[in-house]
Amino acid sequence: MNRFVALLIAFPITSFADPAPFGLEIGVATSTEARERADIRLRGRNRYGHEHYAIEPPAPGVPGLKEAAALFDGNGTLVAVLTVYARDRFESLYDGLREKYDLVAEEMPSEGTRSARFVDGNTTIDLEAMHLGFTLSLHYWDTDVLRQVEADFGNRQSAGEVRQLNQL
Repeated sequence: MNRFVALLIAFPITSFADPAPFGLEIGVATSTEARERADIRLRGRNRYGHEHYAIEPPAPGVPGLKEAAALFDGNGTLVAVLTVYARDRFESLYDGLREKYDLVAEEMPSEGTRSARFVDGNTTIDLEAMHLGFTLSLHYWDTDVLRQVEADFGNRQSAGEVRQLNQL
């Protein structure tokens, strides 16, 4: 029992929480909470049935932030926060994420598309700046939802390649 108490003191429960961009914890926050904290506007539903909300204005006071959106599942639980920043914010965002989360993959060519993937709990964080682009994307995903999206994208891409080959 004493060991359990010592562990709780050494590692507070909050250390086990998933990331909370804009104060909204991935996998925990609800659309009701989001409406109370920010001016969000329903933009529609995506192909997976997630409600897509634009955050208006996108978090005032966050340097370089151009767009922000939140996706909620059918139960109203936050499953993703999708943001777009000015490209010149890449280094500072990368450094901040690297200090806070576990880096699991990165591609950092001197020229070309730069990307990094981080994980924390059940959240995957993707940072990507396309080559010759003016913006970068920073996305926080519930890992299970990201797997679904990536699998679907792969299936659609394969189907498109098959259709293209059938036209030859």
